[in-house]
Amino acid sequence: VILPRNLAKAASPASCAVLANAAHLSTLLDAAGSPVGFDRILADVPCSGDGTARKNAQVWRSWGRRECLELFVKQRNILQRALNLLPDGGICAYSTCSMNPVENEAVVLSALRRWRREDGRTSTVELLDACAAASRLLPGMSPAAGVVQWLVPSPTRGGPLFS
Repeated sequence: VILPRNLAKAASPASCAVLANAAHLSTLLDAAGSPVGFDRILADVPCSGDGTARKNAQVWRSWGRRECLELFVKQRNILQRALNLLPDGGICAYSTCSMNPVENEAVVLSALRRWRREDGRTSTVELLDACAAASRLLPGMSPAAGVVQWLVPSPTRGGPLFS
């Protein structure tokens, strides 16, 4: 609801917001039947919302490790579809409001490890340094680097932790 309103303010014919099952978003075709690529994609995926707990205490009442782990597959599938919709040289920004590395770093790592184009073309995906880009584009902002190791809980309470 907020993104379409903000895009409308920009009044740019070169942007759109899509509310759909993003993991299965259809390829758009132009009048000649050629696929339309998106130069930039913001993949703002569904998440547990644990990063909003400071302003919304209800998050902790409904948060569960099983639901969080189930979101991982949905998030990865959306990110992989977004990467496949990009032309070579396009940029995808992956976004959640979660602080959980299973929903952030682990999703990105898994998508990069499983990368292949759906159309069989050869292309590469490169992880950009978001901290350097943010520092360059937003002077005065001091972003934190992502984590490189994390624990994954068992879906059941009291179960083991995996690294």
